[in-house]
Amino acid sequence: SSGPAPVAVPNVVGMTEAAARTAITGAGLKVGTVTRQTSTGVTSGNVISQTPAGATQALTGSSVDLVISSGAPKSSGGGGGATGPLEVLAGLLLASFLRRRRSA
Repeated sequence: SSGPAPVAVPNVVGMTEAAARTAITGAGLKVGTVTRQTSTGVTSGNVISQTPAGATQALTGSSVDLVISSGAPKSSGGGGGATGPLEVLAGLLLASFLRRRRSA
């Protein structure tokens, strides 16, 4: 025997983790290391990236590593206040407006 045959790695980026696992094992490959990462652009539970990339060749039985979205990062403010740049700017403008009205 000349060893395992090469197969095309399925492109699973954007799929749910469950669908990605099914596609990978269905192609004769294994799911390797799965890591979680925050993402504002990819829905929680979906694949952000994979190694090796989709459409490349890999030996049957080799592993495909996945990075799965854990959703948007949690706010570290803790107080639920305005933390984004637009909210801060709006707060400053409102404070300035209120100061002017009180002094008029």
